[in-house]
Amino acid sequence: MRVLLLTGRLAAEDVRKAAEDFEWAEVKVLPIDVAALMTTSFVLGQLRGEDLTGYDYVLLPGWFRGDVRKLDEALGADFRLSSREVRDLPLVLRKMEEGFVPSKDVPACVLLRDEILRELGKKVRDAERDIPERNWIDVGPVKIARGCRPRVLSEVFADDLSPEEAASEAEKRAELGAEIVDVGFHERPPGDVRRIVLEVLDRVGDRVAVSVDSGDPEVLEAGVEAGADLILNASPDLKEPVDLAAEYDVPVVLVPGGRRPETVVRQLRELIHLCERRDVDYILDPVMDPPGNIVESIVRYRVVAEEFPEAPLFFGAGNVLELIDADSPGVSALCAQLAVELECSIIFTPEASGKTKMSTLELAVASRMCYVAHKFGGFPKDVGLDLVVFKDKRIDSVSASGLDAEYFASEPHRDVRGDFVILTDHDRRILILEHRYGDYEPLRLESDDGLKLGAAAVSLGLLSDLHHAVYLGYELARAEERLKSCGQYIQDDGIERYDRLLRDLKILEEVEES
Repeated sequence: MRVLLLTGRLAAEDVRKAAEDFEWAEVKVLPIDVAALMTTSFVLGQLRGEDLTGYDYVLLPGWFRGDVRKLDEALGADFRLSSREVRDLPLVLRKMEEGFVPSKDVPACVLLRDEILRELGKKVRDAERDIPERNWIDVGPVKIARGCRPRVLSEVFADDLSPEEAASEAEKRAELGAEIVDVGFHERPPGDVRRIVLEVLDRVGDRVAVSVDSGDPEVLEAGVEAGADLILNASPDLKEPVDLAAEYDVPVVLVPGGRRPETVVRQLRELIHLCERRDVDYILDPVMDPPGNIVESIVRYRVVAEEFPEAPLFFGAGNVLELIDADSPGVSALCAQLAVELECSIIFTPEASGKTKMSTLELAVASRMCYVAHKFGGFPKDVGLDLVVFKDKRIDSVSASGLDAEYFASEPHRDVRGDFVILTDHDRRILILEHRYGDYEPLRLESDDGLKLGAAAVSLGLLSDLHHAVYLGYELARAEERLKSCGQYIQDDGIERYDRLLRDLKILEEVEES
């Protein structure tokens, strides 16, 4: 097999390096800086007259948006789309040796996405193998050490939950990537705590570690007596958790009472000596403060990390996530990057508000993305995994113009066969389509797929008007998007994202300029 790889000047050396282990792959650098900007006419102009008959395939950059088949016809070769990023090229070439044939329509990295993710997982695993065995601490079924990928600890605050409700929520967090589920209590009788922790362990204890969190030593004891794997927290004013950790042979998180670095180091050293006398494993939490003191917190983390170079560190992302009014994916990514740079072993989220729902999943993804970039060089972008949830890294704008649809649009009429109400059930993660007609009992359909709900409504003959069908499809699509992004859906409310922000900004600008 012989393959020709087309690239531009800026990526030339990286492409040559990526292909150096494949004798059958040749690289041709075309006179353009950015390979992704190649057009059909540009490639035709550069390769017309070239003898390409000796190549089984000519691989275009994965970002190529031109007419691949036109190149086939004009140049007499078999053009295909390679990967979008050079880092994925060795995998594409290796898979081609095994029989993989790239597509003319879909970039190879998209077709090989699962393989790329497996490669990323191997990188995480290999990086952690460099950590000395003596540095690892067992937290139930989970292992942690300074410099490992941050394990996600997701808190389920259980003061107002039944054992079944707490276990159900713990199971959801485990499905979202939590490696430690923390069961938190403020005021709850020890007997209730014991039953809740037992139920949670029964449901998820074989997959994830379970920690117990409270400022009440009796509650903590009830939790570890039931089988919890980790205690949160011991502090200068609450040292009983260290005794419990020794008695039940579980690790404990140590939290200082002060914030000044020298005070924090002194208090943690005293707690560490107490743990070492009792032969207790410990994790240090220098405390991540809310926005307003983030820089001071990072300085404190750095001082603690240098003072205790082998101790695992705990990063409380929840204080940042919950106390800034922003959608959580970007904040999660930044917290994960901070945790990785500080070599923290655990990263914590409570998912306490609507804006931070799914932050467990976000941190599980971001911790891997940032860890691989940190360990193998480069930035946490284009590593095969991302946290770009509501936008796309690249967007296209079509220049063609059309007729104004408003001129042709007509007001919809009331459907003689009834009305629809769309509801979102975030607990079960499904949509409910309720059909109402006269005094009849409403008909309810449910699914996590808006298209299926619309198709069911058509099949059941619940619509008589095309305008109504268009409206229903539009609203179902909106409802499904809000369901899957953990947002609130309000029927007939329209779509507002940056429109609202822009309107608010204009008001602020007017006041500031007055």
